[in-house]
Amino acid sequence: MKKFFSKSFAAVLALLLIVASFSMAVSADEVAGAEEEKHLTDEEIADLLGEDPTEGSTLAKYEDYVEANGKMEKGDAFAETAAALTVETNPVTFEVQISETGYYNLGFSYRALSRDTIMFSAAIDGSIPFAEAEKLTVYGIYKNENDALYREDGFGNQFAPKQVLQEEFYFDTVKDITKWSADDYFFYLTAGTHTFTLTPKKGSFEIESVRLAKPSAAKKYAKPSSESQYYDGDRITIEGEAAVRKTSYWLAAKSDNSSMDITPHDATKILANYIGGGNWKTSGETIVWETPDLKAGYYKIGFSYRQSAVLGAKVYRSMKIDGEVPFKEAGNVGFAYSYDWQQTFFADKNGDPYLIYIPSDGVHTISLEVVPGEVEKARNAIKKAVADLGELYVDITMITGETVDIYRDYNLFEQIPGMQKRLKNIYFTLDDASTELKNITGENSGSYISVINNMMQICKLMYQNRYTAHRYKSEYYAKYTSLASVLYEMSSMPLDLDRIVLCSPSEEKPFVRSGFFQKVGFSAQKFFMSFVQDYNTISGSSDTKENITIWVNWGRDQAQVLNELIRTEFTEKEGIGVNLQLVNASVVQAILSGKGPDCLIQHSRSEPVNLAMRGMLYDLKQFDDWETVLENFHDGAELPYYYKDGLYGLPDTQQFYMLFYRKDILKQMGAQVPETWDEFEETVKLLARNNLTAWLPNNTATSVAQANIGIGSINLFPSLLLQRGLEVYTEDGKATFLCVYDENYYD
Repeated sequence: MKKFFSKSFAAVLALLLIVASFSMAVSADEVAGAEEEKHLTDEEIADLLGEDPTEGSTLAKYEDYVEANGKMEKGDAFAETAAALTVETNPVTFEVQISETGYYNLGFSYRALSRDTIMFSAAIDGSIPFAEAEKLTVYGIYKNENDALYREDGFGNQFAPKQVLQEEFYFDTVKDITKWSADDYFFYLTAGTHTFTLTPKKGSFEIESVRLAKPSAAKKYAKPSSESQYYDGDRITIEGEAAVRKTSYWLAAKSDNSSMDITPHDATKILANYIGGGNWKTSGETIVWETPDLKAGYYKIGFSYRQSAVLGAKVYRSMKIDGEVPFKEAGNVGFAYSYDWQQTFFADKNGDPYLIYIPSDGVHTISLEVVPGEVEKARNAIKKAVADLGELYVDITMITGETVDIYRDYNLFEQIPGMQKRLKNIYFTLDDASTELKNITGENSGSYISVINNMMQICKLMYQNRYTAHRYKSEYYAKYTSLASVLYEMSSMPLDLDRIVLCSPSEEKPFVRSGFFQKVGFSAQKFFMSFVQDYNTISGSSDTKENITIWVNWGRDQAQVLNELIRTEFTEKEGIGVNLQLVNASVVQAILSGKGPDCLIQHSRSEPVNLAMRGMLYDLKQFDDWETVLENFHDGAELPYYYKDGLYGLPDTQQFYMLFYRKDILKQMGAQVPETWDEFEETVKLLARNNLTAWLPNNTATSVAQANIGIGSINLFPSLLLQRGLEVYTEDGKATFLCVYDENYYD
């Protein structure tokens, strides 16, 4: 048996910042804060662990299915068949002839017909083989509308073009639906003819052909023995934002003009110059680029990128050339942490660049797919530990309650079945994760390892002090939520990608970097432009016959998103240009001076009537389609904006209540999810008997600012009244029923 031993927590951070006159820097507080432990709430942890897609199924899980059918042998056998099927409303079937018994993955040449997530079930010879096969998914494939790299506003600033589903067929295999890995699902098939039945569940897609193939083992990298096939031409650069295919609508071009290290760059304008970020972080998400005409031969491949999310670790991508991983190491391309943009070759642990072989002259594709990479084993161990820790914490809380009496003997080890063994198993699981991370990073400490070691220490203390274990409950919970934060960060692998370069093996650096004086000049230009640039105007007037001005009282980032929606969803369709401006000023004074806007967004709900009384607003009922527009909102949402017989505003946000519940706790207590208030009351009683609680937003409006968002959104009482069929206000809206009760009114 492994021996428990203590681990010390050490986090030493030294930062020296030398700030030039026109350069930007990161504060020491920001970097130091990155080393601090982060915490997730119970709801965030439950969401992170995810809903089990096999829950409620009577079928075996995939891992049990594979275990039951024996070892997965690799091979070259495959089967292809033309299908010409549309998976839309009814089940479709096709037959496949298998020449050799074994495991086969399922792949389609397909195109999506809807932007919905495509979900379907797959049955073989009339039966679904494992539980996960009831909810298989494939991605919709997107591209830039009209193949444009960017769009421009009235100031020459660039923004991402609209993303549309591509009409061309795209091949992909069916992968792990939990998104915890990028692995394919494999179906065990005997030699002979098999019938597949695909039943649509969500979305629709068209299939051109089907391919089933045995798992193949990618060969390890071997350096070419001869230099005769080395490419010896000029660098070939592919811009990240020039991607031709993406597996998500949100994988569009982004902008960063903070540095000359990213191309293109401009000190005065916003340019679409990279791709990725937080929208490119989940296993399976893929971006594809096309190369210009290449000559056959061996190339070095390099990347200009920024990975500033996973501190002290790497994020990983699987690289494919023409849809195939060229060698095993390319299946886990690591991108190390750096706050700023960096340029590097794809290389081994010793820093020796790999050489990529392009087999023929012409245009080729390069794709990068998000994968867990080397941290998958450690991440899965932490996921198991987090789930086990959560279950044990609930068991402890059901005995001690939320607040522990440290002078009381709860005798947890006697009251909680298997607590000693559970603590020991959690400790060993975390120890395996810590060891795995040490092997990957080559370090014995670090933010992730320290958090794991802290949780192990708490488990050890509780294990060794069984009669006082309850005293560690608060520390247990704090370290548990910190560990969940580590799991979240390891599961999220965002990456910003500026450029890909293919160059001669003789090149020593992937990119030619800007010189010192060029960078100083760029920074100086940005500095002086900051005095004359209008930061309040988000977009200028377009080349349209009609133009309107809109004022928004938002943050700049939110306004940028709104501006993009306006240009892609409104201006193109209506032919009306929009000048969007960030303003926090008096509307009354602006109108009196003749400089008022055409429209206001994000103001107090009392403002429309206040301005309507002064004759400053247009009656929306003068539009022919005003009643149709109101159908987009809940009944009564427009009532605060009526004045006399006119309607002078519309809501831009609506709030509503949601019920969050722990399925695992209800299941443990044999309770069902309540659907009525009576059932809710009984469930709360059951929770209370087990020292657990439920919470309701029973707050009271205490200020005018709160009242401006509506009493129904901050106090549950009006919601309960309406659910009982009662009214808050009289029919004429001039009084309420909250003070005087007239029994005859409800007869």
